[in-house]
Amino acid sequence: TPVISPAASGICQSSSISVNSFSSYQWSTGATSQSIIPSASGTYTVTVTDSSGCSGTVSKAVTLNPLP
Repeated sequence: TPVISPAASGICQSSSISVNSFSSYQWSTGATSQSIIPSASGTYTVTVTDSSGCSGTVSKAVTLNPLP
């Protein structure tokens, strides 16, 4: 089961979000890496595929907080 981290929805600008380890990743941004750096507040979705070809999808609402 894919899980996006960190668990908190609020993150600092320039911080990344990531999903636990799978064979492949497809983010709603078009990225194909295990982690991304959100460019704006909003909902991010990732579809992951494991080594058996099974896939799952998870979404997370992210709020970007300005850097101090």
